This record gives sequence, structure tokens and C-alpha cells, in this order.
Amino acid sequence: MKHESIHRVITDLVHNCPEKGIGYVQKNGDINFYTYSKTYELALRVLDGFHKQGLGKNDKLIIALDKNEEIIPAFWACFLGGIIPSLMQAPVSFALHNQPLNKINSAWHILQQPLVLLSKKTASLADSTIQSWKPLSFEDVLSDVPANRIEQTDLNDPVFIQFSSGSTGQPKGIVLTNNNILSNIHDISVTNNINPLTIPVNWMPLYHDMGLIGFHLTPLYAQCSQYLIDTVDFIKNPVIWLDTITKLGVDVTAGPVFGQALTLRYLERRKNNLWDFSSVRCFFNGAEPISAEIMTRFMDAMGKYGFKETAMIPCYGMAEATLAISMRTKIVPPSVISFSRTALYHEQLADLCQGENDCIKLVGVGQAMGYNKIRIVNDDGIAVADREVGHIQIRGRNVTSHFFNPDINRGEVFDGSWLNTGDMGFFFKKELFITGRAKDLIFVNGQNYYAHDLEQAIAEEKNELFGKIACCAVFDEIIGHDKLLLFIVGPQNRKFAQQYESVRIFFNKQFGLQPDEIIPIKSSEMPRTSSGKMQRYKLAESYQKGVFDDHLKF
Repeated sequence: MKHESIHRVITDLVHNCPEKGIGYVQKNGDINFYTYSKTYELALRVLDGFHKQGLGKNDKLIIALDKNEEIIPAFWACFLGGIIPSLMQAPVSFALHNQPLNKINSAWHILQQPLVLLSKKTASLADSTIQSWKPLSFEDVLSDVPANRIEQTDLNDPVFIQFSSGSTGQPKGIVLTNNNILSNIHDISVTNNINPLTIPVNWMPLYHDMGLIGFHLTPLYAQCSQYLIDTVDFIKNPVIWLDTITKLGVDVTAGPVFGQALTLRYLERRKNNLWDFSSVRCFFNGAEPISAEIMTRFMDAMGKYGFKETAMIPCYGMAEATLAISMRTKIVPPSVISFSRTALYHEQLADLCQGENDCIKLVGVGQAMGYNKIRIVNDDGIAVADREVGHIQIRGRNVTSHFFNPDINRGEVFDGSWLNTGDMGFFFKKELFITGRAKDLIFVNGQNYYAHDLEQAIAEEKNELFGKIACCAVFDEIIGHDKLLLFIVGPQNRKFAQQYESVRIFFNKQFGLQPDEIIPIKSSEMPRTSSGKMQRYKLAESYQKGVFDDHLKF
């Protein structure tokens, strides 16, 4: 590594590459370009505003702004002032199911009530929860003059608290040091040849680790310009992303399954013979379980415009590892292999598929990068052989050493120097394959099933249900065993009973399972993390509390 702090990454970048910068892609496709020098000047003005609010070195700050143009100067100001920020999704509404608001409030208590930076419109709202934070807006801290002092931090100083998606209970405050972050962005840069000539574009939000670490901090480290699309603009019109790739000759970008599926729906309706995706050499595919079906369809659709299969890079990561853990290191197409579902579920062994009805397609996520180490262990913590399914553990300079939450049991998270990821998987021909989250294992009729595998199988059969179905099991004390539940986003009336029955028939035919109940729900009732992952445990909790008692059940 060539730096000892993110602070030095920023100051060296501004000194060495004053003409490079950040292009903020607008909803109409225009680009507002701010040089890194201009961003540095704004950051110093924000830092002066922070100082006037009493913020100093090691103080905590929650940044929940909704514009990238405001997030980045505020974020830089923290690194220059030794302030420890947490980036979070801005509240988008104040309905009962308001995940961003609840997550900020949880983090606010965990961090012992720090200052909160919100957009001016949100900060002025009379919502009682927001007003209890005594929030500031970006305008409140944008001073007319630059700060007259900056602070240095050392390699092992904490500089950022990254809150997990909150897949269970309270979100975890993951403490990251300069060393953690620099190690990971160094690995990402070296593995993928991210260099001063690289042209990256990103639509993922900066409060998500792939957006922030992968597409803001990594380009800073590589000393290249970067281009950012607001996530809301991409969701409304994915064509902005496709047009930008063509216009700039983008060579590095990313899109998890959600983004690929959304883009596919647009490509089915809109064509553009002027698109050219041949410049793309790195397309990172991660952040959520990878669907072989969606990825293959996406590559086929993009291939009509010059996209190469070798550009698709399935990867694996998590917030506790700063961002990236493993990815493909050679220029080859993704590994998509059909394994025996029976062997995976019942024998915990990766055997190649022999019969069509017993196949589960999994996508390899490469090898451990640079400073990372990966091992697979059984329930007793003993390392297992290749092809054996077990618990994935990691360690490395990029992996956090502790959490800010005082109530987290270190013994449950760490196994000596190894961190338990909570994921299950195996190695096959030296490549890592992920089978699912340990907590999402469903135990029915004496057998294990992965929730996301069941959901993907249904979505592949009925494309319209992609992202709209969730599986979970709850223990029923009366019958003395788990009930298998399917939640489907759809009409809550008997007119669609036939559609729900067809799902039940497919489920039984494909897996030999009989769902105890199929429950139609509204889209707003499907709980998700800030990065869009389903929170199945919340559906189970709500079911047990009787929240869905008034819903039709099939």
C-alpha cells in the first residue's frame, strides 16, 4: 500500500491530479463535473462548519443526505477532520414501514446520540423522531471559509463506522480503520487493474459498501476520475446508465441481480442501435445472491451491444470485510455449474447434477483476494475438504476487528482470528460457491432447504414473481413442527386464487414440499434492508405476532 490514511489518499490525489474529479450524471444524462480540487475546497468549508458545531477528532457523525453532490464533500470533511462518519440511507417517507428512518434511529442510539446530517427538506420536517436528533442540513454546515485546521490519523485509527444491513435485530456498527479500508481498495485496484486511465460509473448508493468503497474510495486510490448516477434516477430510467457507458467509454461498472433484472425489463421494450458496451472490461456482480438465470439473460441481452462475457465478474463480500472478499482473478467467463440439489441439501456435498429435475445452478465467486483468507468449517469449527458444504469464515487486514455495539457477543462473531460470515458454501476446483445464509436454512420434513434457492426456482418458472416472493418457516407449537410459509407480493383477493394455487403445485412438483400457507402481501409489507435484501426473519416475526391474520391465505 502506498498510503497510511484515507486523508493522505485525498490530499495526494488533489496535489497530483487536480484536473481529475467526479462527474455527477443528471437525470437527463448531462454531467456536472467537479474536479477533486473543487471537492477538496468544499470539504474544507464543510469541515469549518463541523468545527463551529463543536465536532472534532474522533467525534461521531451520521450522514443521511440524499444527493451525491452533498454526501461526498461531507464525507471528505470527516476524513480531513478526524471525525468518524456513518453513511446511511436518507429517510424517504414516514409510513409505518420506514426502514431507513428506523435504521438511523437505531444507529443514533448505538453511537450515543451523535449529530445527524440530513437534507434541508428532511431536516425541517416535524416528525418527532427526526426532531429528537436535532438534525443539521448540508447548508447549515457549509461555511463561507475553509477550516483552519485538519487532523492526521494513523494506519490503525478507526475512521469509519459502516452499519450492516441489519439482517437480524439491531444493525451492527462495523468499525473500520485506515488499514482495513486501504487494504481492501488496494486489493480491488490490483486485482482488476484499476488505474489512472480507468473510467468507472456507478449507480449504487453511497450508503452501500459497493457504492462507497468500490466506486468512490477505490477510484480515489487509483487516481482516476469517477462518474456517479443517483440511484433513484437509475431505478426510474436505467437507460441513463446504458447511455453513460456508451458516451464515456466506461470500462468498469457494477450491477447486482436487482439492477440486472430491472435493466432487462427495459431492454425488452427499448432498443438503441447506438449503444456500445464493448469498452466494459469489469462488471462486478455481487451485493446479493447471484442468480445464474438473470446473469445469463443479462449477458445475452448486453452482448447484442458488444458486451463480453469475460467482463462479468461475480464476487463475494460483506461490510465486515470493508467490501470485497473474493472474485475471479483471470479473464474468463463466469463459472456457472449445475450441482445436485439432493447432494447439497441432504449430504452437504457438492456433486455435479445428473438429472434435470435435481439441478441447482450456482455461480462461482472466484478466489480470495490479496490480504483475504477464506476457509470452510463444519458445525464444530473444523475445516472441511473441497466440495464439502460448511460455514464460511474469513480473516485479513481488510476485516474489522470489532464492532461499536457494546452488546455484541464477540465469541459468536469471531472464531479466534476468523470471522464467521454467516454464509454457507464450499470450494469446487479452488473456486468459492455460496449456497446461502445459515439463518435462512429452512428445515422441513427432516431436510434442509435454502430460502433463496426456493424463491429463485419459482421466479425462474414465473418471471413476474422475481423479487416478489419470500419463503420462511415458523414453529407452530400446536402442531409441534415448523410451518412452511410463502409470501407473495400480489392482489389480496380470491380472483387470483388460481395463480397462487399454480405456485403451490410447482412447489410440490419441484421440491416435494407442501406450503402450509401462501399469503398475498403488499409491496410495502415486504421488509428489506437498505440495500434491498429481503428480511425473511421479519416476515416470520410479523406472522407470529398476527400481523397477517386479516390477509387472505391459500
